[in-house]
Amino acid sequence: MITTSVGALRSALSATTLIDHSRPPLPVLAGILIETTGGTTTLTAYDFDACITVTLPGTTSDRDERFTVGHFALAKLVKAMRGPTAKLTEVPATITDHGDHVTLTLGDWTAELETETLLVDEWPTMPAQVPPDWGVDRMEFARAVRAAACAVERDDTLPVLTGIDMRSSDSDIVLQATDRYRAVSTRAHIYANLCRGREPHGIVPGRLLAKLLGKTTYPHAAIGLTADPHGEGWATVHSGALAATLRLIPGTFPKLAPFIPRESETTVTVRRKAFAALLGGAATVRDAKGQRGATVYVRPDVDSISVAAAKTATATTVIAAEGHGRFTPIAFNARYLCDALHTMRGDSVTLHVAPGRRVAALVPSGAPLSLDAEHVHLIVPIQPRS
Repeated sequence: MITTSVGALRSALSATTLIDHSRPPLPVLAGILIETTGGTTTLTAYDFDACITVTLPGTTSDRDERFTVGHFALAKLVKAMRGPTAKLTEVPATITDHGDHVTLTLGDWTAELETETLLVDEWPTMPAQVPPDWGVDRMEFARAVRAAACAVERDDTLPVLTGIDMRSSDSDIVLQATDRYRAVSTRAHIYANLCRGREPHGIVPGRLLAKLLGKTTYPHAAIGLTADPHGEGWATVHSGALAATLRLIPGTFPKLAPFIPRESETTVTVRRKAFAALLGGAATVRDAKGQRGATVYVRPDVDSISVAAAKTATATTVIAAEGHGRFTPIAFNARYLCDALHTMRGDSVTLHVAPGRRVAALVPSGAPLSLDAEHVHLIVPIQPRS
């Protein structure tokens, strides 16, 4: 019998739910593995590509145990308990394994969960956690991952582009991602380098990594990578009670350096939040007209910048900017620009547009136009039909 709180159980299940249990590769993997060893209880979800383990805080157990229970049923019942998280931490939760079924007690309410198809002996061997290579500030690392994840490809037929390329450079972790229409290179500071002469490198599943880092409030995170020359291997992210081991995506990530503009046809420096608000207002108007995803036209000038929904439309708002070069409207996917502005730090950003408008680059104001910058966001402008 395992005793914890409803709040702790709900928090743990919110992390293990990141693994899809609707179509498990094995029937037993539709469940969650519950283990108690030496008074420590863990919940584990696994699907051969990711293994997520959460340690339940404040648990008690009368003996060491190992059993499985249906993840969907357990999560649904725990979620049905209403109330703020602070209150739910005071409500006791008890999970009791009876062999052929599991009893779940939440406060004064009890339910039985069948486990006939979830035999713990059929649970497959899980990957070992990778020893840590880097220690980072979790919030800073999560920010960098979110910035890269916005450019991750969503088409699974291009597996390498669904990942975030991760490697170290000096005292930073460099994270890169691209979906062919935009690309991001960003960095997170390493405060503890444990590589011991190694140079870890791998392509980590991008969207899952970004979601994982939002499931813990612990201030620090440790990251470990191990891969063979073909990129096959694992990455482990450990932060507080959460430990996740993710299968690396094999392959070679495209080089971004050749796409950095060497010179600019147009350069504009503008206040980041004001520019984001301008784009957000244009997006609201487009949505109201049923024009989701429509092109927006950015109009730079010597001392201002504006946004319009059409090339010939009149801009409703003009904000201050510093620009030089060619001042004609530049067509962009508004969502791409908004993603760049919302994930970039600093009060101001500089937009560089390459000759021929082949690519545009956004960097924090004053940052170099290179991959050495803390954050570079490349976007391919739209070339409207004449």
